[in-house]
Amino acid sequence: MRLSHVLALGAALSMAVSAAPLPFSAVGDDKAIVIHSKAHNAATNGGGFNATVDGNANALVWCIDDENFVNVPDSFNANVVAFEAWDGDKVRKGNNTTWKDGEDYTTLQRYQAAAWLLDTFMFSNLGNSTVMKDVQHAIWDLTSTTSTLTSGGNTYYTQALGFLNSAASANYGFGKWAVISGPSLNGELSKDAKQTLLVQVEAGPSTETPEPASMALIGAGLAGIALYNRRRKA
Repeated sequence: MRLSHVLALGAALSMAVSAAPLPFSAVGDDKAIVIHSKAHNAATNGGGFNATVDGNANALVWCIDDENFVNVPDSFNANVVAFEAWDGDKVRKGNNTTWKDGEDYTTLQRYQAAAWLLDTFMFSNLGNSTVMKDVQHAIWDLTSTTSTLTSGGNTYYTQALGFLNSAASANYGFGKWAVISGPSLNGELSKDAKQTLLVQVEAGPSTETPEPASMALIGAGLAGIALYNRRRKA
């Protein structure tokens, strides 16, 4: 292979690995999704796909669902729901309480664990087909309601459960990850399901509210200012 071909292949792989997060404007109902090609073949029907999301090309979306599928190529509208703006009604299985593994974790927690597996193991092992397959199977084990557990992913699945039981999982992926769930129309999911996917997004506008202790300090400060002003007038 010529050096120019090697460099071109390396550039293509680099783009696929380091796709920029989507702008937060891509989050919302009925966003246009176009699946172009398979970027990383972690397993049959799994791995990462090159996609366009809400007009943003070069998006990299990741399979977290072994019960539904997307075609290559494919196009559909879907809800893009950021972790920090979770709405179970907008996500397939978003309010589900029964899972194949019998563990008592919410849908959001399971998708957070899937994102953690991608961040921690998948991205650092792209090209290692054994690790990629096992991580993909672990993700499917976390998110399945019908499939039997796969032996290959159990090591990573067990580590994901440890992550979910740690304090680090509480707000994991907030301002970084979103779920793609479709097809949708006016925010409502259709019966003809497409594969649920994860995609990285930029952090949105802060929606944090002051904690009670902070509110108490603010109130005390205002009261002090009022008392000071009354004394000055006296």
